[in-house]
Amino acid sequence: MAKPDFQNLPTRLGVYTLTRAIGHNATTTLYLATQSHVERGVLVEVLNPEAGKDSRKVETFLSTVRARVAVHLPHVCEVFESMVSDEIWYVTLERPEGRNLTKLVQEKRSLSPTQICTVIQAAADLYRNAAEQNVAAGPLSTDTIFMSAKEEVSFLSPVQEGEHSAELTTAQMDGLAAALSPVLPQNGVPGQSRIATL
Repeated sequence: MAKPDFQNLPTRLGVYTLTRAIGHNATTTLYLATQSHVERGVLVEVLNPEAGKDSRKVETFLSTVRARVAVHLPHVCEVFESMVSDEIWYVTLERPEGRNLTKLVQEKRSLSPTQICTVIQAAADLYRNAAEQNVAAGPLSTDTIFMSAKEEVSFLSPVQEGEHSAELTTAQMDGLAAALSPVLPQNGVPGQSRIATL
């Protein structure tokens, strides 16, 4: 089988067909994908090939996956499996309903005050539960927050190695504010100023 060509999608990675990149961070890229044979829609987070050449980055990637599998948090999508194919490490995730906030930002769309409050409440549930379990959970981003047509909120797991800390709580809130800032209603929508300070 040919090596995946991440510059030309769709491309195959193991039993998955990657169709579109929907998020990035320093070492990984998140793709919409389908699983062969069962035609199941999933998300595949791929450790970028350059990062995959660094054994420390591979170990960090795998330890993060292990941490995410070990804990269950509200509103968080399931982690299915971690694999390596053609020397490329990846993890397969449940595909949430709806679209992530990155897509809404690209479309220059905003969320209503009610929708933003729904995201904030779900994030509060997630982080409160993580703190109660003494689990380290990093900040959310526009790539990792999804909202369905029924206004149900799902998150890709922000779990990291380590334990909960006060510093992490500050980072969580700063990250949530940054993620919601581009989708705040504009032009004096009632409740906007209050939402911006939550």
